[in-house]
Amino acid sequence: MWFAGARQGLTFLFFLGGLSLAWNGCAPRAPLLEPVDLPATPVVERLEARRTSLLTFRAAGTIRVEGAGRQWSGRALLLAELPRRLRLELLSFFGQPVLYVVSDGNEVVTWAPGQPASRGFALGRVIQAFSSIPLDDEEVMFLLAGCAPEFRYREAQLFRDVQERAYVLQLEDPSRGEIERLWLEDDAATIGRLERFQGGRSRLDAVFSGFTNAGGFSYPQEVRIDTGGLQLAVRYQVFTANETLPDEVFHLELPPGVEVLPQ
Repeated sequence: MWFAGARQGLTFLFFLGGLSLAWNGCAPRAPLLEPVDLPATPVVERLEARRTSLLTFRAAGTIRVEGAGRQWSGRALLLAELPRRLRLELLSFFGQPVLYVVSDGNEVVTWAPGQPASRGFALGRVIQAFSSIPLDDEEVMFLLAGCAPEFRYREAQLFRDVQERAYVLQLEDPSRGEIERLWLEDDAATIGRLERFQGGRSRLDAVFSGFTNAGGFSYPQEVRIDTGGLQLAVRYQVFTANETLPDEVFHLELPPGVEVLPQ
């Protein structure tokens, strides 16, 4: 199988509750931000260049989802071709596949070995269907790679987080009451944290850490995404960017005799 090399290199074993990315239940502190007299446009342009340069990625590691009535974890293999083609394999403790989720951007096939498969329209919400995370596929895939998803804004301003000693880019659309803040790790627009607010309430808080270089950019080895009612955490042992991925990766070949039900 195409994933064989990644699966052999995936030696980290994860038990539910054992991942150090787990939330401790403490509310995040309110940042102390000071305006900075620097133009925000170059930073916005670097972030956009970083996002548009990411075409594909391949990752292997561990995943945990908690909230919205769900709590599960395991090892995972993920192939993504932006904006919406993806292949996700969830593995058991012994490395046996327990769930396949494969989408070519138009159709999605979900199959747990030993059960009937389901087939339906992707509609850009494939990841939400099995994880309940309230984001579309493109947003989640960019976040999992440490990139800022596209955000419509009218105002952009740079701040300095006094406590963290980091620059913060704030994007705002007053007409929608939405604000996005991005904590920057370096002048290459590597993101350490991304937070979104609407109507003064946090809708999304993503934290990135343990960066490694791939294809000229730094990508996180650990990602935590908190949408208020649901938390998703991943830790990568393998991450490569912008490889050429064959089309057959995004089509799931089911074994003979597997029943396929409409989704």
